[in-house]
Amino acid sequence: MKNKKKIIALSGAILAIAATIGIGTWIGSSKNENDIAVSDEEQVESSSTEELPLVSEDGVNLTLTEENFDEIKKFMSEFQIGAIVKEIDDVTFDSSGLIVDNVCLERIEYKMNNLTNTNTAFDTLAIYNDENLKEDYSNWNEIVNKHIVNIEEYFNKNILNAKNVFDLIFIVMNNYGIDESSFINARLDKKNYDGIYEEYKQKHYYCDIYDDFDLSLIKLNDNDYDEIISKDLIIATNLSETNDEFFSFITMRVEYMKNDTLHNRNLIFTIRYLDDIEKEAE
Repeated sequence: MKNKKKIIALSGAILAIAATIGIGTWIGSSKNENDIAVSDEEQVESSSTEELPLVSEDGVNLTLTEENFDEIKKFMSEFQIGAIVKEIDDVTFDSSGLIVDNVCLERIEYKMNNLTNTNTAFDTLAIYNDENLKEDYSNWNEIVNKHIVNIEEYFNKNILNAKNVFDLIFIVMNNYGIDESSFINARLDKKNYDGIYEEYKQKHYYCDIYDDFDLSLIKLNDNDYDEIISKDLIIATNLSETNDEFFSFITMRVEYMKNDTLHNRNLIFTIRYLDDIEKEAE
């Protein structure tokens, strides 16, 4: 456990990179089975329904298997202090697929400390938009206290039952109809793998969201769109310094058309691991 401080610091930096790169990368993702980053030999065998999970030429597993998932669960369950940031964004694209606008509609952070049995939630979007927030953030705590919100308004009250960071994620995900089985056999594609993993050791797994996903959960109502193009669940993981894989953020993405313009509505859950940072600050 003593290496956690370095692990957490690393994950925070990568998350910032991921937030910038992720949306553009996901747009370019292909769901064509032939675009998976595997060797020619593996590609030939990929038609078999009894195949083993596919592995890249350099030995990286490209499928989130039950074994992988259990390893992630074990590692993440060690963290008793953490936070989850819920963010809803709407991204607009031009005819060539370039981002022309990105609006944040909501950003709420829930912080959990099971060592002190304290929990709180605050509106980070309101904090950064607060005209009284000083440029040097010297009155940060004062502004944060102004924007503490009701936990149940933005998260189901069962979030208070989380025993560790892994619990925290899946209590939240279950409230959106996503359970552990949704993650099993999620796949990477070649563009995501080649563009991100080699440099950042970050993977973007993807799978479909169930058909009857309630669009109002992401503030998308009937009059907001003309056509729904696709609905995806994107699962991002990073590697720690001890080579443990862990979930870093999870996105529910709905691609839609409005007035012949392409949009993505993204519900993003960013996970923060805080154990050693919090203990050091005490």
